[in-house]
Parts: sequence; structure tokens; C-alpha cells
Amino acid sequence: MAISLTRLQVAEKAWRLANPGMSEGETKLTIADISAFIDEAVKEVCDKIYASDQWYYLQTSFGVTLSSGQAALPSNVFAESIMDSKGGRVTHTSYTRPLVYAANLADLYYPQAGGSAIAMYHVVGGNSSGGVIYARTGVPADLTGVLTILACAYQTFDTLSPELENDLVEMVADMAKAKMSGATTASLRQ
Repeated sequence: MAISLTRLQVAEKAWRLANPGMSEGETKLTIADISAFIDEAVKEVCDKIYASDQWYYLQTSFGVTLSSGQAALPSNVFAESIMDSKGGRVTHTSYTRPLVYAANLADLYYPQAGGSAIAMYHVVGGNSSGGVIYARTGVPADLTGVLTILACAYQTFDTLSPELENDLVEMVADMAKAKMSGATTASLRQ
């Protein structure tokens, strides 16, 4: 379920928040100008929420097909969120339990207790840098088929959680204030 506001409504609310008691003619920034900030603001909200204790608003489930025991991750995925500490989970139809996270890629290439009854995974890279997930059995042998992954991912305007609607409006308003004062978006994060 996505936010209930349209892009124009987000821009209007953010403009009013950034310019209380002023008209468009009195400012250097119009509502149309503010609309251009929305997609960047969605990304900024996702970064902020991921870094907080509300990362679960960004969780999504997706599948990847393994080839020779590895698969590329979508570029919108926070690769480190695939680990249990951020609610991540990796499953495969051949195993009743989720795959076990291996802290080191090398661990996938040595026999493990449990042999073929267990499967392990490790993630290298990620977060828009071409992340790859590796998966092998405890024998060890490359795992084949499809992995279903639960992880945090950057959302779009159309997929942003309704609970983050106010965060988005506030971020767009902050960006508008920064634009009017000549500040940069990077200074908003500080």
C-alpha cells in the first residue's frame, strides 16, 4: 500500500510547510519547482528510515535465480539488510529452514556440519554497487534454483509506505528551504 497523497499534494503541503504565511509570488520557489524534489526526497527518506529503528517500513520480498551458486541483487536493495539483524531472510524451496548467513565468503567453500541438509549464503557488494549473493550447500556444492529474499530496499513514490507520508512531506519541505537559502541537500543530512 502506497501513500495516499498525489505528487501535487505532497508538493503543496511541503511548500506550505517551507513557506508559512507566504504566497508563491513572494518566494523564489514555486510548487512546481518543489515537485522536482520528490524523487530525491523519497531516496533521502529511505536512507533516514533505514538508519533508524523503523527499517521494517522498507522491507520487501523478491526472488533471484541462482546461476553457478550466485545471483545479482537488484540495485535498489540494501544488501546488508539481508542479514538477520535487519530482519532479512533467505529461503529456498529445497530447504525447510532459511539459509544460514556465512560471515565470510570462504566459509561457503568448506564442508559444514549438516552437509546437504543445510544451505548457506553470503553477500558481496550492494547498495547500487552491483551486489551479488552466493549460496551453497554444506557439502559444499553450488545451490541452484530461486532464492526468495526478504530485505530492505529503496522505495519509489508509488511504493512508499503510508506511514512515511509525513516524513516525505517534511523532507521535501526541508529541501525547499535549503534551495531558497542556497544550501545543498548534503547539508540537510548533517
